[in-house]
Amino acid sequence: MSRKSASREEFALSPENSFTYRPLLLIDQVLSVQPVDVTEPPEPVVPDKFSLDQNYPNPFNPSTTIKFSIARQSNVKMVVYNILGQEVAVLTDRGYPPGEYRIIWDGKDGNGTAAASGIYLYRIVADGISQTRKMILLK
Repeated sequence: MSRKSASREEFALSPENSFTYRPLLLIDQVLSVQPVDVTEPPEPVVPDKFSLDQNYPNPFNPSTTIKFSIARQSNVKMVVYNILGQEVAVLTDRGYPPGEYRIIWDGKDGNGTAAASGIYLYRIVADGISQTRKMILLK
């Protein structure tokens, strides 16, 4: 690295639609050149197993994020239930390729009505595996 004074030219468009010229003086700037490795982007990481993470934030208001991972192509169904076991909302029910995913629940039921404060369960079923976790909606 070396310390150099350098100048740079700047062009601007004036109100009359003509170019104006202003030289800029950059004094005592440290100039350096960093090598850049030009390679192919890394392959996406494929999870080695199915997992369902705890939602965040928890407790939440008005929305929360639920992260899950699947190791192979699977139909994934995620449903939110109230504490009585009644279905509140279906967050997803479709096929996914292997990978990590995030689903956001906006705290609304299947009809678009805001859910009440309380404890909710979210359940995921994918590739014959089922997991359930608890979350709290506070208003």
